[in-house]
Amino acid sequence: MLPVENAIELYLFDGDYAGAVEMFLQLVDSMCYHFVADEHWNYFDDFYSPEYGADRCWKQVRGCLDKFPEELFDELEEGLIDLSETEAFQDYCCPRIGRWLKDMKKMYPYDFKW
Repeated sequence: MLPVENAIELYLFDGDYAGAVEMFLQLVDSMCYHFVADEHWNYFDDFYSPEYGADRCWKQVRGCLDKFPEELFDELEEGLIDLSETEAFQDYCCPRIGRWLKDMKKMYPYDFKW
């Protein structure tokens, strides 16, 4: 996931918040698919969790939420809500989309749908 983390960081650094959100949502969508398809729940231990990389990317995105226009904030929120309906989240609570949505609700003043 390191190349994706670096790309998201670069998007954010350049002020391309829409690009960062798009890449982050694609990463989480891919992670949700592969978590179930590749049976990642069988491989958890103290050194491996597929969430580690996604959490690092979330922290980067979260650090810039106050710079997002309302439309982009809504897009991110809607994307996470859609991803919360995946089998990976519903059956295994992976990734921690609920926690990310709670972070957004605390940090941003716009009307919150979740």
